[in-house]
Amino acid sequence: LDGYSEQGAGNSNLSIHDRRVQALNAKLEMAFAYPFGQSSEFEIRSGLISRHLKEEDVFYDISSSLSSFAPEADEHVLGYLLGARLRLVNMNNLNLLADIEYSNGEDEEGVEGFLRLEYVF
Repeated sequence: LDGYSEQGAGNSNLSIHDRRVQALNAKLEMAFAYPFGQSSEFEIRSGLISRHLKEEDVFYDISSSLSSFAPEADEHVLGYLLGARLRLVNMNNLNLLADIEYSNGEDEEGVEGFLRLEYVF
């Protein structure tokens, strides 16, 4: 992550040094799809998610006084996911996709989704 230098906030001369963050993300999932119509399908899925972080401390200067603090992120997160996808095939090579996914793991919770229109040629 790049550093940061403050400008104009009371001349405290805050400067955050660069730091390195390494992350390893893994996802294992199983999906079941039910076809309907000519080429459309509905899919449900579940699985496990895992993340391992290795972060350096954050070093900063305030008026040339060097200090540091450790990041608060969990180093290891293990959780689960549940999701669903609907794919509708329209005429003229158009596909409509709708997807939603819920994930939960050790103090972290999230919902992601998208709606996409594709042209396949």
